[in-house]
Amino acid sequence: CVLPAIKNYNAEIITNAEVLSLETRKNIISNVIVSQNGEIYKIYGENVVLAAGAIYSPYLLLKSKSKEFPNGLSNSSGLVGKNLMRHLIDLYIVNSKYKIPKVGFMKEIAFNDLYNHKKGRIGTVQSFGRPPDKSIMTQAAIDKISKKIKVKRSYIKFIKPFISPLIEIYFSKKIIFNSIIEDLPYNDNNISLDPKTNIPIINFKLNSYEKNIIKVSRTVIKDIFKDAGVTIIKQAEDNKRLAHVCGTCRSGNDPKKSVVDVNCKSHDIKNLYISDASIFPTSGGTNLTLTIIANSLRVADYIS
Repeated sequence: CVLPAIKNYNAEIITNAEVLSLETRKNIISNVIVSQNGEIYKIYGENVVLAAGAIYSPYLLLKSKSKEFPNGLSNSSGLVGKNLMRHLIDLYIVNSKYKIPKVGFMKEIAFNDLYNHKKGRIGTVQSFGRPPDKSIMTQAAIDKISKKIKVKRSYIKFIKPFISPLIEIYFSKKIIFNSIIEDLPYNDNNISLDPKTNIPIINFKLNSYEKNIIKVSRTVIKDIFKDAGVTIIKQAEDNKRLAHVCGTCRSGNDPKKSVVDVNCKSHDIKNLYISDASIFPTSGGTNLTLTIIANSLRVADYIS
């Protein structure tokens, strides 16, 4: 989409730049404040589409508060940054008879048979692709080892050279799958601003529904792969594993219960649209990207 937009519609990509805030005049965005290579300048457009993702879109809205919008832009509902969802993802290391090729596609298999399982909405299981870079895996292994046996930091440099090749050997005949389970929207799970630094803070905790469905999913999925041999790497409870973040500027018909309308237009600001994963009212137990793309094309047609 990018090259045709530049060629046919006068689109321009501004590189090495950061949007600092949005300025308003009454109920419209009057300027987008941009920093580029140490210089700060303003951009204005008839319409402004915010697509900074489910963390930075609400962050910019909260950060851009003004006299007209003391609680942040487009936030008359008080829901900007609220209802954060991040999907509950575990990894399943499945044994293979054959060595895994080092080139070619690996992320090719998925099934949704468990989405409406009798024990709950377990969601999607899909091939994860290749393991993360061995340096990342090595560091993760060292972190776990040091926590369990309290290895002194000074000893870690001696351990590291031995762990990396072992990890490479271990994964040479392993295929990684991951589960994607939807979590529910809660006001307490949110993005807020640090009052001192003004940087975004992520507040997230699992509730009873999520804890139960994680437990159920592990039993069901492990049973599916049992004949091949499987090891679970539990990630779902770890808030450091932020994947598929969504929900923080939810869409809806009622301005009191949502941030944008059905066409992703702000309920409060006439020329502001939001088009990213933040508008999701629920997370769904599948990857978000194709839905984001489809919705962006729909919003573009509406604006034009």
